[in-house]
Amino acid sequence: ERVDITVYEVQPDLSLKELYRASGGALGGNQVDEAFKQMLIKMFGAPVIAEFARSHPGDYVDIYREFENKKRDINDKRVRVIFKIPISLREMFEEETGYHVKEKIKDTEFSEKITFVSDKCKITTEVMMSFFEVALDQIVDHVTELLKKPEISGTKNILMVGGFSESPILQNMIKKSFPDMTVIIPPEPGLAVLKGAVLFGHKPVTISSRIAK
Repeated sequence: ERVDITVYEVQPDLSLKELYRASGGALGGNQVDEAFKQMLIKMFGAPVIAEFARSHPGDYVDIYREFENKKRDINDKRVRVIFKIPISLREMFEEETGYHVKEKIKDTEFSEKITFVSDKCKITTEVMMSFFEVALDQIVDHVTELLKKPEISGTKNILMVGGFSESPILQNMIKKSFPDMTVIIPPEPGLAVLKGAVLFGHKPVTISSRIAK
């Protein structure tokens, strides 16, 4: 999952002139996923997580699918976030180590912040928000540096599209970090790029002719 930032200028005929090519790269959701993975490793241990991914690939993918859904829905107004952790992972951990996962958590910084009930994992919003810190800081720093470039001076609007733009945390951070900018977020920003691709597929000449070179 990449974060690509491109700067366009709308021309009088409503065509677009590219002022700055796509930049950013591996900023975004992948870093949030990695922070979540590191939490799992601290709770269950790297050997258990590696073996679980090998022997239970379906359940392993389900963990990240569940996290992805929560990642795009989390906000700072919740007290706790609840998502599923396959019982098979807990059972493997207990068989391999002889300890209950609750005992392991007590020895980490997540003590009192993460609890397990059956296949439900409850984590505080503080922990969930911490997964976003590195990604958000890098995105804000990158946009800040871009806005200093003379070739894109006068930029007034930020348009957010793509899957990571669905995150209320990212949306709020961009609005807070750039209060003088108009931040535009279309409904279902994750589908905006796909819809544009479909439109381009149906009328490539019409749309491409509006892109100024």
